[in-house]
Formats: sequence, C-alpha cells, structure tokens
Amino acid sequence: MPTHTALIYAALKGPVELVWQLLRAGADSTGTTALMLAAMQGEVASVRALLKAGADVMAKDRLGRSALTLATDERVKNLLEATEKIVAEKAGNTTAIAAAAKTGSAVELQALINAGADVNATDDFGRTPLMHAYSRAVVQLLAKAGANLDATDKTRLTALMHAARTPLIHAARKGNLESR
Repeated sequence: MPTHTALIYAALKGPVELVWQLLRAGADSTGTTALMLAAMQGEVASVRALLKAGADVMAKDRLGRSALTLATDERVKNLLEATEKIVAEKAGNTTAIAAAAKTGSAVELQALINAGADVNATDDFGRTPLMHAYSRAVVQLLAKAGANLDATDKTRLTALMHAARTPLIHAARKGNLESR
C-alpha cells in the first residue's frame, strides 16, 4: 500500500475540518492523489475543500484516470463535472454557465454555481448568463446567486431587453408578422 500523506488520509477519513487545517498549514493542495482518493470514497466535503484549495481536477493518474472517472458518489461526480467545465471554460472562449442558462438546465446551472462559476461571466459579445437565460427557473437561480440585473452587453442591451426581443424575433422568423 502506498504511503499516504496527512492530507490524503484526512481527505479519505475526514473530518473536513482537518482537511482545512492541513491546507491552512500549507499542505500541498495540488496533490491530485488526495482528490482522487476523496472522490473514490465519496467524501463530498473533502473534495470541495481540495478543489477550493486549488487541487488539479484535470490531473490523471498513471493509468489515465481522473478524479471524475474514479468518483463513486453522484454528488461528487456532479461537483467534479461542473469544476471540469469551469476549467475548460477558462481555457477556451465559451462559458459553461452561459451554456447551462441557454439550455434551461437549472440542475446543471446550480452545480456550476456551487462549483464557483461566475454568474456575471461574459462571453465574446459581453453577454452574461442572465442574458442567455431561457427559463424562469434559470433567471431566478441566477438572480438569487447574485447576477447583475443591470449589466449590458457590447451592444448596450440588458438581460431584460434580450428577454423582450426573443419572443418577437422567434415570431417573426416563423412568419407571424401581424401586429395587434
């Protein structure tokens, strides 16, 4: 059996307060092995603590497995998936939280928010996730999470202006050009 560091042991066995104490004392939070073992054990609080401290969610072990592929608990899997999306988002130009807002997936959106996604992140056009929101539940979730309701995109449109335009544009595209 491999030698475990104190951080790895705490991530496996808890309590989460010990994980935080070790991290504050300078324990290596990028030790992906600790994240992988905590994920395998379904230790949600330890996984969250390791991620917040900067553990590399994209790291692979010598067999090419990540913490996500080793995760056994659905809550841990959701947290790791959301974190991987945020990491991928930072590497590219798309925003995972905007994509979740577009699809109307409140569950995916909540997971991203829980993982630390910026509810006011902007895309290449300056649009926030709120401007992409496709359902009332998504709008409420973003507002509750602190989305800036008055933000404007590069064309100076707010989320409310986008919301008002959307039904009109869809109607026009379908040939419904009558006015009342």
